[in-house]
Amino acid sequence: MQIGLVIYDHLDVISGGYLYDRKLVEFWRRQGHEVLILALPSRSYCWHLVDNFLPAWRRRLREAPVDVLVVDELSHPSVVLLVRGLSRQKKIPVVSLNHLLRSTEPKLPVLRYLYRAVERYFLNSVDAHVHNSQDTARQVLALSQQVLPAVVAYPGRDHWLSEIGPADIEVRAKASGGLKILYVGNVIERKGLHILLDALSRIPPQDWCLTVVGRLDLEPRYVARINAEVKAMPEGAQVNVIGEIPFAEMPKIFSAHQLFVMPSLYEPFGIVYVEAMGAGLPLIASSAGASAELVDHGRSGFIVAPEKPLELQSYVQRFVDDRALLVEFGQQALNDFQGFPRWDDSAQLITDFLSELTSESVSKGC
Repeated sequence: MQIGLVIYDHLDVISGGYLYDRKLVEFWRRQGHEVLILALPSRSYCWHLVDNFLPAWRRRLREAPVDVLVVDELSHPSVVLLVRGLSRQKKIPVVSLNHLLRSTEPKLPVLRYLYRAVERYFLNSVDAHVHNSQDTARQVLALSQQVLPAVVAYPGRDHWLSEIGPADIEVRAKASGGLKILYVGNVIERKGLHILLDALSRIPPQDWCLTVVGRLDLEPRYVARINAEVKAMPEGAQVNVIGEIPFAEMPKIFSAHQLFVMPSLYEPFGIVYVEAMGAGLPLIASSAGASAELVDHGRSGFIVAPEKPLELQSYVQRFVDDRALLVEFGQQALNDFQGFPRWDDSAQLITDFLSELTSESVSKGC
């Protein structure tokens, strides 16, 4: 099978969505499929809409020697006016690979209206969907109002090499000093770091310390806001913003902490939640998104409503006050981690789905 994949930038970008794409491509190539990466540089949304009218890009898509075209959904602005024609003229299925709907991101109302209109048109122009979670599937259906062939394939767990065990979790949880809290995510508004800082500002600073890992160059205004909020924290508060670090160092970072918190305004899946579970960390996750598919509320962590710093504070305080709860929840998180699929299992599920689509397309063409 010859598979085309439309993305922005390149596969080595550090994010959960790009990790998903990268693992798919690695699997396809190991299985002998030919993969053509159709990449464009990441620019503004409006400039990507202009891509639809660029002769070189249109020709590149039209002449691509592929049996199926997979579009990473966040790349939809560059193909929104082209996919219907590609499906009909080339007689190949066009599949949207859905990690996150752009219209779920916090934006000005006029921008959200634009995003929703363009995104709805794109979702109604493709032939099928691959979703990273049940919640993403619900979001796509709610926006498109159209039922298409689809498959849900969760991200895998076996890129994570932490070797922590139950005894390690207990020793770590009972270590002296303030509760060591970890946030891992790009420092953008949607990830909710400001909510975590608000919650922690209400807890005595000697009871906790926070490490923030993630890119600092994506939303400069938001990063400036976070820096100002960190400076305004109560005297003695320990917030260590270390920025982006190599992935190979991440297991060590996770293992050095006792609690993982990321109270996103919306999280379509959250591979980092799975990684935290693989490190035996209890989690506090946002209820907006797929966290209920990952976190067993009251057993491996807590699920908090978005933008509720008081509720978040209460859950953090429970772990501050009860180290035995850290042990219990951490061990449950590690057990639950083993239940997630491996990347090859998810990739095989998607590949079988694409093969079926291409077979149906050939039959209709004949």
